[in-house]
Amino acid sequence: LTGDSGDLIINTPQLVLENGGSLDVGTLGNGQGGDLIVNASESVSIIGVGQSAPSYISSSAVGDESNPITGSGGKLIINTQRLTVADGGLIVAVAASTKGQGGTIVINASESVHVFGQGKSRVGLLPSQIITSSGFASFGSPGGTAEAGDVEINTPQLTVENLALISAGSFKSQSAAGNLRIQANTIVLDHGGKLTTESTSVTGGNIII
Repeated sequence: LTGDSGDLIINTPQLVLENGGSLDVGTLGNGQGGDLIVNASESVSIIGVGQSAPSYISSSAVGDESNPITGSGGKLIINTQRLTVADGGLIVAVAASTKGQGGTIVINASESVHVFGQGKSRVGLLPSQIITSSGFASFGSPGGTAEAGDVEINTPQLTVENLALISAGSFKSQSAAGNLRIQANTIVLDHGGKLTTESTSVTGGNIII
């Protein structure tokens, strides 16, 4: 696969992905992942895990460990009032088994961002996540040779709880983690909720608040 993914722009009052629903403009080959822009004037909700996969939004670059690719992830931008990621839902822009750069995530939520809970998946309990990473620890996928992308969140109220996480880390990677930038009036981390730029092998990223 050598072609680039296309871009996707969604304009809607509300966007709901649940029970394994997904939006994906990533790449599985040597082409560039697309950009995904969601303009939801009221809310975005990404909730739960379906029979075969979690509910998710993605602009990732994912290859095979035995046959790494060169594709890079794109930009994932969400503009809304309220963003909810719950019960194993994912917003993800990872680079796994690729020489390409991880994607970036930008979230502008004028009222709140709430990330919470876990969902039962084929790999066990999956925490709700907003994540850029070189590699993907939740699925045991190693990273590559290019850096993870950054996560930027702009909102008055950020809540991460019940073992959910927001991450710009790296997992089994030869490259550095990304950076996590948050601009918020109130940040609540409760019952194991976590912000992280951890790396399992190389340089961790920065958390800028």
